[in-house]
Amino acid sequence: MRNHNSRVIAVVGVVVAAIAAAALVMPAARQLGPASGSLTAAAIIGIPVLLVLAVTGAAHYGVLVSSVIAVVIAVVTCVVSGVIAAFAFATALSGSATGILLAVVLFGGPALCVLILGLLALRVVHPSISRDDARVT
Repeated sequence: MRNHNSRVIAVVGVVVAAIAAAALVMPAARQLGPASGSLTAAAIIGIPVLLVLAVTGAAHYGVLVSSVIAVVIAVVTCVVSGVIAAFAFATALSGSATGILLAVVLFGGPALCVLILGLLALRVVHPSISRDDARVT
């Protein structure tokens, strides 16, 4: 039963992290102007995603594996968010009409990235087994 509950907590953590990534796209995108803005933007999106994934996945994977998974997902999400935001800004500056599709991509891209990678990690990476759950044969 412990494995099932920890898996549910990890899935909820992935969903919460995806929502956080989508909500933090615009605050992070506002920081992309100056040279040091890239690191600030990455911190705005990456740190909340990393913390939520690491804390909620710790019971399922263990602290070390959960932290590694969270770092990988946060870094990939930051890169994807930066690329999408740069493309959106370039499209807006070129004078073309930015439609609803670009807004959906801007907010949905990071969220979809966290969801896909988080759920893929739940499927691929094996959960940790505590000494209480291990059978002695």
